[in-house]
Amino acid sequence: MVEFVSNGLPALIKGKPFIERVTDHLASKFFIRTREPAYLSVTRIPEYKKQLPEIEQLYAIAGLWHGTGRYQYRDGKKIDVLEGIILHGGLMPSQDGWDPATGEVNRVSTADSRMYARLYAGMYFEEGHELANPCGDTKLWVNYFMSSLAMSAGMEVLREFVPITKLLLTKGKHFWSELQKKYGFNLAKNADRWMGKVTKGKMPILNLFTVGSDISGNYPILIGIKEVPFVSAATSKSIKKHERRTATPIGLDDITHIEVPIENVPETKTFLHAKGRDDIPVVGMEFGEEYCRGVAFSKLVKGGTINPKDRVGVKSTTEISFIKPESIIKKDLLARYAPQPSWFYSLKRALNSVHDIGHHGRVLILQEVLAQYLIETGEVFSTIDREALRWAAVLHDVRRRSDVLSHNHGADAASWADSVLPSDLPDATRHKIKFILEHHDENNQALLEESPELAILEEADKLERCRLEHLLPPQTPTNIRRKVGLNPTYLHYLASSKFIPLSELLFLLSRQNKKKYRRTPFQGVMDAATVLGIVK
Repeated sequence: MVEFVSNGLPALIKGKPFIERVTDHLASKFFIRTREPAYLSVTRIPEYKKQLPEIEQLYAIAGLWHGTGRYQYRDGKKIDVLEGIILHGGLMPSQDGWDPATGEVNRVSTADSRMYARLYAGMYFEEGHELANPCGDTKLWVNYFMSSLAMSAGMEVLREFVPITKLLLTKGKHFWSELQKKYGFNLAKNADRWMGKVTKGKMPILNLFTVGSDISGNYPILIGIKEVPFVSAATSKSIKKHERRTATPIGLDDITHIEVPIENVPETKTFLHAKGRDDIPVVGMEFGEEYCRGVAFSKLVKGGTINPKDRVGVKSTTEISFIKPESIIKKDLLARYAPQPSWFYSLKRALNSVHDIGHHGRVLILQEVLAQYLIETGEVFSTIDREALRWAAVLHDVRRRSDVLSHNHGADAASWADSVLPSDLPDATRHKIKFILEHHDENNQALLEESPELAILEEADKLERCRLEHLLPPQTPTNIRRKVGLNPTYLHYLASSKFIPLSELLFLLSRQNKKKYRRTPFQGVMDAATVLGIVK
């Protein structure tokens, strides 16, 4: 039987609701899957390592965070927010009408959690831009924080304003107007005003976190704040869940540092130097994400200062090394083999499936580096048909109808290949392409010994199975993970296992900019290979 308290409401709302505990559990499990796939670009690793001691010191004193953008609209006009902060000597209270307990007041909003403040900073990315190295998917953080905030606000209404609840039950159609009258605030008005800082367009308010700002050249600014001098203002319990607001200005001396996207660091430093504020450290936001990647979900949500002991040691790009052949692949050469959406049964299969264009592009890269390495080390003859290998790489799975079961897709690809293969291909190469396509998923050892081209293509395809492990829950037993994902014992060449780190990085880096990858997956793969130094 449900226990009831004196006001007639379930006792459940006195503590943390069961649904919130479930949400926390599920979000933390999903976070484990989403914090690893976004890796810091390997070109930035030395820079990150050099600044890591400073980042550790800054995060150890930054107990609060404030998210904003370089530019905002005020009364329809573009203003420089950072210039205003420096000009006024810190963060000044501004109009705030979101809290039903206080109504319209002037406040500075801060957050205990860096990830919560990062959401608000992220709104100010110029449209089409996004954070390249996020610690956890942005949609995960939006859904988690906003749903927990909504649940908390709902519980607060039930606790504190029972007459309104009764009104809902008796006069439901008047509920909203009475709610506004009792609280003295208007959500729609505040939403329009809030959205008006970011864009002149109209959209669902939660989309602001993922769509971005229409201000040209805009970028997010995340401000770390010392916790010691902070004076909290009275707020509703739901606001307190993730935010701490103050009516007192936060001075520049109380700011620990500023984080902006790496590409905007020089511009920000130059601006601060011109204003005589070289004392304010500027950190690449991607570096902050990399540092937070090793922090437990519960700690990131709770917030507060982060010390080195709080980091639990998640695998990082800074710890991964890989080999590559001596010869660098020419990007122009591979561009000739770019898979086309029309080769697939549907646009969805081409752009949003396990065996999509990105998969074929990565297999093309992997077979190229593996073949070159095997030739350089003398394991295969230089006379192997590289042209046949390249075409087989970009055609081997295009005739799949399903990601799970698709019998005879190799044979289907072989019989279909003539419709897209160049007419001037030598007959021997054309025959070899069809042979590889027909047998590429059979794992026939006799055929692999007979045809090094088939063996190399199969090897590259197996190396690309690393992507499948990211589809599995983190608790998946190793034996099942090995059957679904990349099993090193199934590799044909001894040298192939040396390319496992490269295959992992190629997959993760190619999908870093998810918006670009969805539009142009092959270009995303080429960009990743260029960053890794295997294509130029």
